[in-house]
Amino acid sequence: MTTTARTTTAIARDALDQLAVCKETLRQLEALFWSIKTETRSSSQSKLAAVGAFVSLDIGDLVDGTVSEWSKELDDLEDAGGAE
Repeated sequence: MTTTARTTTAIARDALDQLAVCKETLRQLEALFWSIKTETRSSSQSKLAAVGAFVSLDIGDLVDGTVSEWSKELDDLEDAGGAE
């Protein structure tokens, strides 16, 4: 079976799509942890849930920033005719 090589742009777009899915998953985890935190539970469970929510939020923000930065770089590369 013969396959054609994907372009740099196609590969980059797929990578950005995967990062967007990662970001959405982290946002869902954040919501889950916050819902656990607000339930009536022991103090330690509440603290652990809060830590989980903050970690999910921080990683989601990091991924969001990376996706935005890479999207702009890719758009600039395409505009300059440097991506195939």
